[in-house]
Amino acid sequence: MPSPRLLEVGAELVEVGIELDAVFEIAGRLRGDVDAIARQFVRLTVEHAGLDARAGDRDIREAGEVIRRLRPIGMQAVQGLLARSLHAEIQAEFARQIESMGLASPADGVERDAGTAPDVPV
Repeated sequence: MPSPRLLEVGAELVEVGIELDAVFEIAGRLRGDVDAIARQFVRLTVEHAGLDARAGDRDIREAGEVIRRLRPIGMQAVQGLLARSLHAEIQAEFARQIESMGLASPADGVERDAGTAPDVPV
């Protein structure tokens, strides 16, 4: 069962004009990407925090505390990285759209790569 937050996101996407089938396709693709990110984060944390099978001398309470903190730490990391990436991608796409409408050209300095796109309110 999807979460209320995901249902709200889906409804907002439909509201801006994305067809429901496309919303489900987007959700499925993102789900696979997010699952891979979660696996990688947990795997790296387990390796570097000494929680793997080789850590037999690790205090169980200490290991439990690391495990308890994994979700909020992972959420913060992903939210920060996603916010940065979304900002860059939105800015770059906005610049491409401006250029395609003939309102600017790369020589005007509007077209830039995703890391250096101009700041435009989003």
